[in-house]
Amino acid sequence: MLSRPNPNSLAAIVTSWLAALSAGIVTLGIIACGQGVGAMLGGCRWIGVTLPLHRQPWALVNQPSLAFSTDGAAIGYWLGGTLACLLVATLVIPFVPRLRGLTSELLAIQISWMASVLGLGWMALLDPWDGHLSRSLRLHEMSPALVWLLPVLGAWAALIPTLRLLALVRGAQPQLGRSGRVLTVVIHLVLPACVWITGGLVMISRTSSVNNGTLLEGLLPFEALWPPVLAAALPSVAALTMAWLAFPRAWVHHLEPVSLRSGVLLMVCAAALVGFQLTLGGPSGQGTCRGVLWAHANSRNNLRPWVTPVSILGASALPGIDDSSPGGE
Repeated sequence: MLSRPNPNSLAAIVTSWLAALSAGIVTLGIIACGQGVGAMLGGCRWIGVTLPLHRQPWALVNQPSLAFSTDGAAIGYWLGGTLACLLVATLVIPFVPRLRGLTSELLAIQISWMASVLGLGWMALLDPWDGHLSRSLRLHEMSPALVWLLPVLGAWAALIPTLRLLALVRGAQPQLGRSGRVLTVVIHLVLPACVWITGGLVMISRTSSVNNGTLLEGLLPFEALWPPVLAAALPSVAALTMAWLAFPRAWVHHLEPVSLRSGVLLMVCAAALVGFQLTLGGPSGQGTCRGVLWAHANSRNNLRPWVTPVSILGASALPGIDDSSPGGE
């Protein structure tokens, strides 16, 4: 029977955390796919992908020329992942059709939330030397401070999943006070984001201990890591502020409560996505991580030095572009 289930029930909270695990990995894929599509629109051939936790995900491509990185056609290559995250963060909740159930709503909320926090916040500032937008700004001799526009957009986009979560809660707990609303946002949104970021920090620490070519090269840990941590915190601050100030109208549609069947399906999906991430971006030793190639890589590929390519479908990798060259990306 349809009802207004309580998102703060134990079953709903566990479901929300499983959805957050799945949504975080989906966000990594969104970044890489956005860049891959943008690169193809600019004339590249998309040949593979890598989805690490301690670096920005990359679409592995063969570039049409050595100077491609500074061409106007490369705008999709540099900004495609960011644009994809922004579109997902803002559009998945209001426009993507889904089943009328609490599980579906929580999954949509988490996908929107992780695209805001991870895609536009944490990942966007994670690599000051070789991040998508950071590298593009350096190549075009623009102010590196412009990269902070992304977490600002992330903070704005994060209000969408926050308001939907609070609307669902009001349908079940209309008298919930400010402290209860803030606690709801902490449990469903802030805590999973902190777990994801902690996982990234652990990976950075592990790779830094065995590989000098890391995010920490030439920087103290605090100098390298405070920007992405602050960038990830901005959406959380926006969400907590919204929870303190506002309690939106209750979600008027009836929803099916969390069921054992939906929980098991989500658990299987989360486990499959974890395996997917480990295959496409898991650690491979000596501070590197895996990347998958499904097509041959020529001498103009953009494979990063920290990627260990795993070839499928008979693909092979040739040496990539010299990163020190003006167009070497």
